[in-house]
Amino acid sequence: MKLAGHAGGVRWADFSPDGRFLATASTGDQRVRIRDPKSGETLFFLPDHHSGVSNLDFSPAGALVATSSGNVAYLWRTDNGQLISKLAGHAEVINELAFSPDGKLLVTGSDDKTACCWDTSTGTCVATLTGHTEAVRSVLVSPDGRAVLTTSSSPDLPLLWDLPSGRLIGPVDGGPAAFSPDGRLLALYTAKNSVEIWSAITASRVATLTGHTSTINKAIFSPDGATIAADSWDGTVKLWDVPRG
Repeated sequence: MKLAGHAGGVRWADFSPDGRFLATASTGDQRVRIRDPKSGETLFFLPDHHSGVSNLDFSPAGALVATSSGNVAYLWRTDNGQLISKLAGHAEVINELAFSPDGKLLVTGSDDKTACCWDTSTGTCVATLTGHTEAVRSVLVSPDGRAVLTTSSSPDLPLLWDLPSGRLIGPVDGGPAAFSPDGRLLALYTAKNSVEIWSAITASRVATLTGHTSTINKAIFSPDGATIAADSWDGTVKLWDVPRG
């Protein structure tokens, strides 16, 4: 099946969690198509983006879909495309957005060096996260919904924040991160070919896992949270028992 209709390259394609809907968005369009994934038919549009759609994410329960365009984010009902809230507050373009696990918060990171935590029921910004000196490139919400990690460009360190208060827990050091399934730990890999484990509660280093001799590409927790795996350009994958601090 070939799905056409967009103007320009298609940047986003995402299934709703229940698989009932497929959302697609293009850099050349100012709207999102919500499709039936079985037939490919466009069911309705999410219109009125003032420029190309730059981000798209379904809430974990699938009732909402969030999009962004320029410096504005939007919340829509998944089942009929009704606009619920227009989230205007950033001064510059939004780079990433992510829901909390319960869908009650949406976190957005922007070129304006801040992240915002939005109440999805009211559309209000309940906390503005300030502390980066460069654009906020990514936001990662913990599986328990109690913390969010924001990352920026070097030399900024990633910053760990409490949710929903927006209180800064502290900086952590390392590259792309992964939360443990219970949300209590963070794994980040470093330029020294090691994986560092940090507490997501206190932003303190718990352990440093060594053994790789070249750049690490990814570090992940097992589903039960007992093991960390990291793959590397040294041609190996290493496994460690998860330390508990």
